[in-house]
Amino acid sequence: MKKILYVLLFIVVFAQLFKPEKNISTETKPADFYAETLASQEVQEILENSCTDCHSNHTNYPWYNHLTPFNYFLAGHIEDGKKHLNFSEWKNYDNERKEHKLDEIVDMVKKKEMPLPSYLNIHKDAELTENQIDLLVDWAKNAEKIYK
Repeated sequence: MKKILYVLLFIVVFAQLFKPEKNISTETKPADFYAETLASQEVQEILENSCTDCHSNHTNYPWYNHLTPFNYFLAGHIEDGKKHLNFSEWKNYDNERKEHKLDEIVDMVKKKEMPLPSYLNIHKDAELTENQIDLLVDWAKNAEKIYK
């Protein structure tokens, strides 16, 4: 039994030598996105608190990101989030895609599918209130008109 525990301990320690690439950018806020979509300061704060860790080129990592396998779990979520919507790459989207992404924001926020429950388990402060949902929905619907 001791040998099995030592082997497991060795594997856990050895695994700490391997880490996924971090999602860190010198531009910590997607300023172009905020400006183009006319996001108020309040909307920006909501997005920063609840969305940009997984939907931009800059993530504020929690302490447990230093531990394998949690860092790989986070990297997978961030990669998937950026694949669906990346505020930092907004300028590269065409108007049709921008309109569609804003419509998806409305849909996902209204259904409370975003932020993901797995994110909210650890980031309780990222959970959106009804007032915040209403603000995001109104902002996104107004921003959609820019691209029609």
